[in-house]
Amino acid sequence: MERDGERDRQGGAGPNAAQVEFWNEAGGRTWAEAHRFSSLIVVTSGYHMPRSLAELGRVMPDVLLIPYPVHGHRHTEKWWQSLGTLRVLVVVARPQGLPTLDGEAELSALRRSLASLAEGGGLEVRVLERPTWRAFVEALSSGPYHIVHFDGHGDFGRRCPSCHRLADRDATACTARLERGTLCGRPLGASPPQGYLAFERPDGTADWRSAENLTAALFRNPEVRLAVLSACRSAMVGGGPLFAGTAPALIGMGVPAVVAMQFEVPLYATVAFSGALYTALAFAGAAP
Repeated sequence: MERDGERDRQGGAGPNAAQVEFWNEAGGRTWAEAHRFSSLIVVTSGYHMPRSLAELGRVMPDVLLIPYPVHGHRHTEKWWQSLGTLRVLVVVARPQGLPTLDGEAELSALRRSLASLAEGGGLEVRVLERPTWRAFVEALSSGPYHIVHFDGHGDFGRRCPSCHRLADRDATACTARLERGTLCGRPLGASPPQGYLAFERPDGTADWRSAENLTAALFRNPEVRLAVLSACRSAMVGGGPLFAGTAPALIGMGVPAVVAMQFEVPLYATVAFSGALYTALAFAGAAP
C-alpha cells in the first residue's frame, strides 16, 4: 500500500503489511481516507472479486485497486460433471392478483431437457407444492441443491412497510388501495429500491421477497451452483447500490452463476431459453 505516493511504513505488500477487514465499500473508503492511502490490495474470493472491485471503485475512484483473488475448492470449473446426482429445486409461483402466467410450459421444458440425466439416475427435481416463502426456506435447509429455478413474477421497486405491497422504484409514498378503497399513503423514503420475487402467501396472494431475503435463504444451502430466475426485472439495477437487484445480490453472496432478466420477456422466449439451457447442461453433464 502507498500513502500519498510514498511506500507505507508498515511494509507495503510484504509480510508486515497492514491487514484490515471491512464489511462494505463505505467502511473501506473511510479507512482509506483516514490513512491517506493511494493504493489498496483487495483480497477476496475469486467469484467475489468483480463485485468488490466494482463497489470499491465506485466510492474510491482515485485509489489504485490491486486484485488478489483467492480460489477455493468449493466452486470447480466443471461442477456439473462432479456432482453425482444433480438436484434441482423448482419454484413455480402464481400469486393471485398478478398477471396470469402459464404454470406448466417452463417446467415441462426443464424436464424434457434433463430427461437424459433422469434416465441414468443422475437427476432429482423437486417442485414445491406450495410456493410459500416458508416452504422455500425449509426446502433449502433440508438438503443440498445444485440448481434453484424460480418461475414467476419479479420486479424492482420499494416495498411498503405497512401493507407490504410493491411500489415503483421512484415512488415516495405507497399508492396501494386497502380495504374499503382507502389509500395506504405510507412514506417510502426508508425503503430503498431493490429487486423482489413474488412468492405465495398461504391465502394465495403475493408475498414479495427482497433480494436481501433471497441471499439470506440461499446462504443456508452452500451447494447451490446456479440460480435461474425466470422473472421479469430480476436482473435490473438502478437508483441505489450496484448490487441491489436480485441477480446481482446472489452473485455478491457467492452463487457462481445466475441467469436472470433485466426487462419483461415473453413466455415463448423464456420456455425456449430454459429448454436450450438445460439441454446444454444435460449434454455437458453426460460428457466424459
